[in-house]
Amino acid sequence: AKIGAINYFRGPTRLGVSVDGAEGPGAYGLNRHVTLTVLIGRQGEVTHNFALVQPSLPTDGAQILKALGEVIDRRPPTIDELEAQRQAMNRRSMDKRTSMQNQRVNQELAKLVRQVFQPDASDEKYEQAVAAVEKYLDEHEKARAELVRRSRTILDSKRLRADKRVTATLKTWIEKYQPDKDKQDKVADPAKTPEKK
Repeated sequence: AKIGAINYFRGPTRLGVSVDGAEGPGAYGLNRHVTLTVLIGRQGEVTHNFALVQPSLPTDGAQILKALGEVIDRRPPTIDELEAQRQAMNRRSMDKRTSMQNQRVNQELAKLVRQVFQPDASDEKYEQAVAAVEKYLDEHEKARAELVRRSRTILDSKRLRADKRVTATLKTWIEKYQPDKDKQDKVADPAKTPEKK
């Protein structure tokens, strides 16, 4: 039980385990048939005792927070404020997981793209390398924007003037995988196109 509690309450949480049996310390008057008991105390004395059969955050949580505020003489956070904090933590956690997933995808993409930049590769090997990149993009759509970014960076650097084969492939990838909005921006607005005389 103690190991389970330690795994659940990580961080600077002080833990204690009673050796007085299922009912706990007799002076506390605990009821082992309830789902959760919350004790709030100050200077060694229990000031509030909440025996919860069916714990409810909006109802019981508000009462417990109010009792905590009385004990520490501070305004406790509201349920809405705690919920906002919980959602913010969930978003940060999700953003972190997404960032790590994107990083792994981009690293794998970089390995495949490097195979395209083999100057001595035969046409057959070159086509196989290109096909491997495009197959990976079919399975990982989020990597498409990264490929477009890398392709544009390489073309802008003017490093591939002598390699027309790779240059053509990069231009094809940009046209094929760039976001639809970028493609639409390239199309001239008919209303702004001057009429032929």
